[in-house]
Amino acid sequence: MQRIPALGFAQLDPAYSTAFDEEKVMSSLVAQSHYRRLESLQEYILIAQDKARVEQFVRQGNQWVLTEISHLNDTVRLASIDCHLTLREIYDKVEFPILPQVATGSENDRS
Repeated sequence: MQRIPALGFAQLDPAYSTAFDEEKVMSSLVAQSHYRRLESLQEYILIAQDKARVEQFVRQGNQWVLTEISHLNDTVRLASIDCHLTLREIYDKVEFPILPQVATGSENDRS
């Protein structure tokens, strides 16, 4: 029995923190000629590890369409395997780093 992939996942390194960098990652992973010719691959999911964010690339003809999901209650629909996952499910048991709070006033404003 031959198995062919319909769906691929990748975890993003925190260094790839901008959409531009992620597009370069996607280009290097999916847009290479052997992936472009792999007709079975219909979806590719990039999962951020430093914040709740998933980028879903779905093949539509010869193009890849990007959907960004960044709210924990939002759902990722994986049509290629007939599955729905919330970001809360994807990031279950993940503890994100606590970011320092930005001061809103100057020190002279304090009494």
